[in-house]
Amino acid sequence: MGISIYFSAKRPGVPPTPEETALVRGVFKRANENWPPEREALFEVPGMGRFLLYDLERPLHRGQGKLLDGCAELPLGGRFDALGELLSHWCATFTEVRRQLDAPTWSAHLDDHSLAWNEASKQYALPATADAAWYRAAVAFVRGGR
Repeated sequence: MGISIYFSAKRPGVPPTPEETALVRGVFKRANENWPPEREALFEVPGMGRFLLYDLERPLHRGQGKLLDGCAELPLGGRFDALGELLSHWCATFTEVRRQLDAPTWSAHLDDHSLAWNEASKQYALPATADAAWYRAAVAFVRGGR
């Protein structure tokens, strides 16, 4: 069990072009590769925090107008500073994709907390509540409501 970060884009009626698909895959591949292994080692479970893009050609996703859809499960333990860096890393990645891909509907959230899109600066930001105290409270809730 963990906390997850999600990102999706929809453009009903206009499927992704091969170039858009390559762009999305390339950005997320680089982002997964650029998360330093020494930072990953700070988490309890190696490999957590990597972003998984869903296969939009599978029957579950086909015909929904999605350009991209995916998530990363974030660790419930480990160092809070590393989690903050990981969340900032994914916000920057989501920002990069959104700036390059034309879609009318975007969704980015950390479980039930939306990631705000700042129209003026054209970037995603963490929710104001996503600090160490928020994270500790979320962990306690997920582990048993304490």
